[in-house]
Amino acid sequence: MQSVTEVDDRQLRTGSGPTRPIGDKAASCSPHPIRWAEPAHRRPREHPARILLVHDGNGSLRGSEGVALSLLDGIDQQRYRWVVLTNHGEFAAACRARGIPTEFRPFRMLFTKGFRLNDLLDLVRFSAIGARVIRRERISLAHLSNGGTCSWMIPASWLCGVPTLVHLHAHWSRKMRLVLGLHFADRIVGVSRSVLAGFHADSVAAGRLQVIYSGLDRLVPAKQDRQTARAEFVGDPGTVVIAVIAALVDAKRVDIAIEAIRLLPSNVLSRIRLLVVGDGSERATLQEQAAGLPITFTGHRTDVHELVQNVIDIVVLPSESEAFGIVLLEAAAAKVPRVGSNIGGIREAIVNGVDGILVPVRNPEALAAAITQLARDPELRKRYGAAAQQRLYAEFTTGRFLAEFTSLYDHMCNTPRQTRAGKCIDVLRSVRNQIASRRKLPRNRDSAPGALDSVATLSSDPVLGHEKASA
Repeated sequence: MQSVTEVDDRQLRTGSGPTRPIGDKAASCSPHPIRWAEPAHRRPREHPARILLVHDGNGSLRGSEGVALSLLDGIDQQRYRWVVLTNHGEFAAACRARGIPTEFRPFRMLFTKGFRLNDLLDLVRFSAIGARVIRRERISLAHLSNGGTCSWMIPASWLCGVPTLVHLHAHWSRKMRLVLGLHFADRIVGVSRSVLAGFHADSVAAGRLQVIYSGLDRLVPAKQDRQTARAEFVGDPGTVVIAVIAALVDAKRVDIAIEAIRLLPSNVLSRIRLLVVGDGSERATLQEQAAGLPITFTGHRTDVHELVQNVIDIVVLPSESEAFGIVLLEAAAAKVPRVGSNIGGIREAIVNGVDGILVPVRNPEALAAAITQLARDPELRKRYGAAAQQRLYAEFTTGRFLAEFTSLYDHMCNTPRQTRAGKCIDVLRSVRNQIASRRKLPRNRDSAPGALDSVATLSSDPVLGHEKASA
């Protein structure tokens, strides 16, 4: 049985409490000072090499956790072995259940409210935690599964001579990319081109970018027949079931979907039902808005694969910020047509008029028109659904996703790292580029090239569509 470190916030802030190793080697109960380490590529490489997956999250398992678990399950263990460092309880439990050495620590994202003293102190503490795990487990590569840990894991990895890969599942504001140091990772991987749009103005970071789309192959087989599964939600077998599957937070704009239902022609409204699958802080407000409409709030469901196969006829994603949208792949696997906002990663997952429909963001009239078109034309639904599945198997398979990450791991673990002096020069150049690019922002942002992608990067919010809020 692997031992697992667990401490509370008080212990983390005071440095008290026992510290137990992930593996079988003994470790001191008191933190030892950070020291310069020999770069990983100069040390004898472990066989198989060890990758440290660092994950920041909370709540239930959502999109970014699902992607991380796909990596943990799919990467060849004869080539790479995993060690996990996380503050997410459910994710830690899922890793332990797979027999993966897992350390739980209640770290948090720093500098969300400026440079406060507690943040600076925690930067040192969290960096020390990361550095100890890297040295103790002889880590060859640090994979940061979202951007929130970059501020302390990049320095820890740098001190230990280990390369870092940050895997972005959300759009980050210009300010937070600079404050957290997202541009300083050795490789910056996005789940879509949209997620990486803000990095191109920095010539240093631009050379480190790579898009690896999340993958999906087959859905979990349905346990019920279609008639039985639909009976929970609709009585008439001819009812067209539309679904929004998302966390009920502002960025998902479920309110636009509800307003679109209100705008449907009466002869369409009478034979449709909207399922709102998910939960979140906006639920009460949305339920009030939906009063009197054929809308059912299901809450969080663990059987989404069952729903898209046997219950849902159309999937709608009206987000105003979306990195990609795993639910769009799930719908495609079940041959369900999709309607989404023409923004961000959604327009990389849907080809308008080929395998789904794209509509302007925050436009309930256009969304209502798209729903009406599909509700009235079952043959169009079949055609879009079949095309979506065909494209899924051509471009978004789990095999392709795993092969691209394996190739990237091979490259990063076997390529000599940049010297520390060179790294410092690149950090200074990157900071200069980021500050200079801010000064060059167009006055009319909406008319700038790629304005839809720039919504997140120009926002004052730290993160739009943050991983923790992803469906």
